[in-house]
Amino acid sequence: MPKRDVRLFVSDMLKAIKKIERYTAGLTFDQFEANGMVVDAVVRNLEIIGELEEA
Repeated sequence: MPKRDVRLFVSDMLKAIKKIERYTAGLTFDQFEANGMVVDAVVRNLEIIGELEEA
């Protein structure tokens, strides 16, 4: 199977980062910490970034 172009990995990482920025925009840390859905969404996108980095 051909290797995936590294630019696609970087593009997917940037998309995940932008989602995290969108989800946390305007939140203080206390607000972030109190919102379980936002925490879960951020953690999931960090997992995606980690998985892409390992690929």
